[in-house]
Amino acid sequence: TYQLEVSVSIGIACSCDDPPDSVAELLSRADRALYKSKEDGRNRATVWSPDLARQARRVAQEPPRQQPHAMRLPPVPDDGTAHILVVDDDPIVRQVLERLLSLDHHTVTLAATAHEALDLIADEPDKFHVVLVDLNLGTDSGFDLLDDMKGLEESLIRIVITGNATVDNAIESLRHGAYDFIEKPIIKEQLSAMLERALRYRRLVIENQHY
Repeated sequence: TYQLEVSVSIGIACSCDDPPDSVAELLSRADRALYKSKEDGRNRATVWSPDLARQARRVAQEPPRQQPHAMRLPPVPDDGTAHILVVDDDPIVRQVLERLLSLDHHTVTLAATAHEALDLIADEPDKFHVVLVDLNLGTDSGFDLLDDMKGLEESLIRIVITGNATVDNAIESLRHGAYDFIEKPIIKEQLSAMLERALRYRRLVIENQHY
């Protein structure tokens, strides 16, 4: 059995004691309560109150604090294309993936080893939007690469590609931070649909960081 840890942040707003002017205002209150739950450490519920509203106004009036380098925010993508890093030790697989991704007008960079991939990501932060990682990289492990990429680029969406698509590998990939899992041989339509979902998710993550 596998144990997955999930946290839940909840924001609650009620129209009983202090009725809002509109449904939009009620949703806005619930949204502010939700972000209060996240700020307080997540995995909790927060009920909107006038005190919470006053606190939000007070924070909004404060001068913006300078963000440290580790908190830099990548730009929000504005179209459906991406710069994708493909990490696979098989040159034929790299060529096939490059051709498939180019059909959807994505920019593609190829890497044969985990070390090469990490160097590419570290040299140009925010360059890559999605990385496709093979689980078997010669003497390297795709799981180890997934872990190593976590600290380099938070907004990078990691997708596992493998010819050994077992339930254990799929679950282990998610535990190591993969967004999704796709089996070889890769079908063009399946890959395109997965990347569309991944880029939409990445956009939501970045918009949430900016918010």
